[in-house]
Amino acid sequence: MKKVKIRYDQLLFLYAYLRFVDLSLDRSRWKSFSKKILLINFNLNKFVKDYIIKAVEETIVKPVIAKEILESLKTKVEEEKQVIVHCCFPASPFLGNLIRIWHTTYLIDDRIGHRSKLIHAENITIFPNWTAVPFMKDFWFTLIFSGLPKDCKSFDLREVIPEEGGFVVKSIKRNSLDVYKVKISES
Repeated sequence: MKKVKIRYDQLLFLYAYLRFVDLSLDRSRWKSFSKKILLINFNLNKFVKDYIIKAVEETIVKPVIAKEILESLKTKVEEEKQVIVHCCFPASPFLGNLIRIWHTTYLIDDRIGHRSKLIHAENITIFPNWTAVPFMKDFWFTLIFSGLPKDCKSFDLREVIPEEGGFVVKSIKRNSLDVYKVKISES
């Protein structure tokens, strides 16, 4: 059996229609057959026409939103921007390579003193866990950072950690999409 969803106003219409038909059939016992058909058709047409007119009157016109509200929403959207960095760890001839990313990985613009924080990492584990790197294959993972300021023209990807071997990619040129592909190296 197929399920059909019915909106509340359609349900009301259907209920009223069926009650109307029931009343009309009940009244049909009082009149001859031809008058019965005329009565049902007249009342049904009037009911349907009234229902359609009422539904059209209740239709909401597209609202007009004040410019001040649109401007405030625009700034909120800009605040929520994110930067996506697809990273490639180059193939290595060594077996058993392991990598991971630390939460202290940032996109840094030293010119204006801004740091975008790491929000999410995909296909790589976060410290203290390790990810195995396939033998002799480039290993790709994705990092998502908080947005960069509008006036940022270039930035560095830096893993700021208390030991050697943090990832560094310098002078990444900013683009309009804020989506980047980089090859990473250890510092």
